[in-house]
Amino acid sequence: MSIYETKTGWQIKVQRNGHRFVDFVLGLDLKSEALAIEAQAVADMARGLRPVGGQLRHGTSLTLQLAYDETWEHQWKYESKSYQTKVVQYWNAIDQFFLKQRKVKRLEDVDTMMIDDYICHLRDKGNKPKTINNKLTCLSSMLKHMTHTGRLKHAPIIQWEKIGDNSRLRYYSPLEESQLMGLAGDMDFHCSTINDLLKDFLVVLFDTGMRPWREAHNLHCKWITSDVNGFPVIRIPKEYSKTKKGRDVPMTDRVKQILQTRSDGQVGDFKMFAKLDYKWHCTRFWNELVRPVMRWEGDEVWYGCRHTFATRLIERGIDIRIVQALLGHSNISQTAKYAKVTHTALQAGIMALQSNDINGDRVSPNALPNEIVLALSA
Repeated sequence: MSIYETKTGWQIKVQRNGHRFVDFVLGLDLKSEALAIEAQAVADMARGLRPVGGQLRHGTSLTLQLAYDETWEHQWKYESKSYQTKVVQYWNAIDQFFLKQRKVKRLEDVDTMMIDDYICHLRDKGNKPKTINNKLTCLSSMLKHMTHTGRLKHAPIIQWEKIGDNSRLRYYSPLEESQLMGLAGDMDFHCSTINDLLKDFLVVLFDTGMRPWREAHNLHCKWITSDVNGFPVIRIPKEYSKTKKGRDVPMTDRVKQILQTRSDGQVGDFKMFAKLDYKWHCTRFWNELVRPVMRWEGDEVWYGCRHTFATRLIERGIDIRIVQALLGHSNISQTAKYAKVTHTALQAGIMALQSNDINGDRVSPNALPNEIVLALSA
């Protein structure tokens, strides 16, 4: 028996004679109340009673609060601070609707109809479809986790909001990449080492396609290893992958040089980009310098580097299944959204058709623009 401190309160667990009592007290300042509940549960079990007010493994309820804490507790440390803040916001929306308005305390009482009502509630409050889906993700994670662990028999169906093409609209040209690198050196961070770190971070994003904050920003020295053939790779652990599946990402020469330099003499748990703060360095750089200078708006985001990685591979004729594996997507349709068709690729397609027309007349490569020749020979 014991009491555990969580992000939002105190979790109480008491087990005796095959029965398990679990309860939760919301509020870190209410530890004395949690201790009293624990003492009462122990006393009840000692008298052969099955205490109420919490969740019994062999019986009654699984509270929403407990489901939230158990779901996110095991993966909280792997999330960025900004994402942790978002998760708390999503939970507060769930708490406001299900616990406070609907007075629902048990997760198993949340059904498809109630989730539909929650979606309508979010719409009425002015939430956009994408925001609604983000808030549903928090609830969906709880339902999936509890179903996986056997705490729920079946998860209710969630009707996600339709938001059209959910892909990012932008990829960056080689010129834009070069301009980003130059701007990284121009940003006034009062410390040139941060500028160098930012440049290296951009290179890693463009050349590996890693997720910026969950993966690349958490890059450990021990992730640098070799594959079965002895080639250097970045081995992303499943704990840091969005799909919970580890993967190997081979390195370009410039990525290999960057990581070798930054990992030299460091311990395995050292995070190479930890000093690059999301808010004070990355967000400031993008909003205060990149957007005004490049005249970029909302479609140009950090994730565009990941889309650029996928687009360049497809443009060079790499099989989309290989791109899927490099990006770590569980569904190939998601990869297709990331990999955009560039103007160069469109021109290359038409010129390839023209180079072998029905008359058998072939166009000489010398008659084609250089970029088209390169695309055709890739």
